[in-house]
Amino acid sequence: MRIIGYLDRPGMVVTVFKNDNKLSVKFEKNLLEQIYKIRDDMYLIDLNEIDSLFDDTFIADIEKIFD
Repeated sequence: MRIIGYLDRPGMVVTVFKNDNKLSVKFEKNLLEQIYKIRDDMYLIDLNEIDSLFDDTFIADIEKIFD
């Protein structure tokens, strides 16, 4: 597994990992973390496309879980 980049989200550290044919996106806040796994398809070429999967509504739901 290797780190392919970071997503800019205020108040959280968001790390994108690649492992074979899967992407893992880890959201960290304080001592908590959530990991979402995504199948690596051809249309997910760069971090901007991966970032577009996580819209404001999805991020708000992640924040609720952290709280």
